[in-house]
Amino acid sequence: MRLDDFTRLPARARAVTVDGLSALVDIVADGAPAEQRLWRYQWYAADLAINGGAARTIIVEQDGDPVIALPFTGWHRRTAMLLGPAWPARGFPARFEADEAAFDALLGELNRHVAALDIGPCDARDRAVGSLLDAARRRRWSVSADDTPLSPSIDAVFREAASHDPVIAGALSHAMPPAESCRWRIFRPGLAGRLARLGRAQRTTSRV
Repeated sequence: MRLDDFTRLPARARAVTVDGLSALVDIVADGAPAEQRLWRYQWYAADLAINGGAARTIIVEQDGDPVIALPFTGWHRRTAMLLGPAWPARGFPARFEADEAAFDALLGELNRHVAALDIGPCDARDRAVGSLLDAARRRRWSVSADDTPLSPSIDAVFREAASHDPVIAGALSHAMPPAESCRWRIFRPGLAGRLARLGRAQRTTSRV
């Protein structure tokens, strides 16, 4: 039989969460688009070393190969945020081959650990962020957005720490904040409405 005669099955996607930063972040970043090459292990490690906190990393694999790495922190009350400084933006790497099933697996794993995730400020055109937002909408998560000004410069101490990775050092030499940035938050289905009702109840109580 010729190779073209075989039925090509879609890659199987699975996601796992590990405590701390996974070294697989660099493997994913090496196969990601150029604008995501900053999102490497040392980038997130430098942020933790300077600002403190703890991290977890979601790794999504397709047929055993890591294709997405999402480090997050601050899961107090089940609300988390992407790890990393706001300059030039926050983000996470996803290899070119990461498909819709991979991002669905990512959202499913997020659902096991958090009720809401802050994403950004980030490049509104970032493929990884956009694909995660698309997965959230497919799964009927609520998606909210607001324009957020970015910090005009990167912290010098952070730059020094992050630049121990030569790939990051090279990327920082020409990194600029994105022309289109946005802060996103995704909520589990039904959670946004409950939070809004809670907020209205609190405002009513405060006026009594």
